Amino acid sequence: MKNVILYLFFLGMPIIMFSQKIKSITEFRVEGDSLIKSKFSNFNTSGNLLSEVSYGNFDERFETFRQTHKNILFEDGLKKEESECEYFVKQDTCVVRTLRKFEYEKATGKVIETLLEDDSSIRFIRHIYDQGRIKVVKTFSWETFPTKKPDFKNASVYIDSIFYDKKIRIAKIS
Repeated sequence: MKNVILYLFFLGMPIIMFSQKIKSITEFRVEGDSLIKSKFSNFNTSGNLLSEVSYGNFDERFETFRQTHKNILFEDGLKKEESECEYFVKQDTCVVRTLRKFEYEKATGKVIETLLEDDSSIRFIRHIYDQGRIKVVKTFSWETFPTKKPDFKNASVYIDSIFYDKKIRIAKIS
């Protein structure tokens, strides 16, 4: 078994190193003597993740296999939407669990991320912007009680800062 893995490693490395672009990655796990597909990821030509399927185990309660599907939508090279749903194979049904929407302000360079729950209530709104060599992430959160209409006065506010050095490396996170 070790010899087979070594052969596959040395035969596969040149293909990965000299290939143009990776379009998909399939991950396997070992159960007993067999390999079982555990995850499949699909990329676009720019290298951005477009979709990801995580294969789950058999669910005794629903008598079906469960999978998690993640889909990402890009427009003009910018992420616009990201959704996660739980797929039930037997019923051929995908139940949306979370939806993230992204908005971009070109004038200020600010990114606004909104996380929606499965009932369309807002879990948090995150503002990400740069101030010189500092990246600021300001999050308005309604974690305990998601809301349909955000009230910024009653939100929990978290501010994170990432400091960069002159070579644009992370110097400090606070």
